[in-house]
Amino acid sequence: MPIVALIAAVGAVALAPGSAVTIATAAEPSSGSAAHLQGVEAVRAWIGAVMSGDPDTIRAVLAPEFQIMRADGSGYDAAGYPASQLPIIAAMPDI
Repeated sequence: MPIVALIAAVGAVALAPGSAVTIATAAEPSSGSAAHLQGVEAVRAWIGAVMSGDPDTIRAVLAPEFQIMRADGSGYDAAGYPASQLPIIAAMPDI
């Protein structure tokens, strides 16, 4: 059980008052980078399709593996989502 003792010791140090824990995360792309601009474009296309309310427009932006789960627990795939009760988005949000 030495590994259990080691894990417990590391946990105790990490959770001790005054200790600092650093979590490594992937760097976000800068706001002018190609990756950032591509992401913004993809999000705008998605929101624009949903705002249209047109099932064919929505299908055009969904990947075959698309899945979404709503807060009420209902879930949809790429075939079911366009025919579901879509959210109403009055205006394109700032992205």
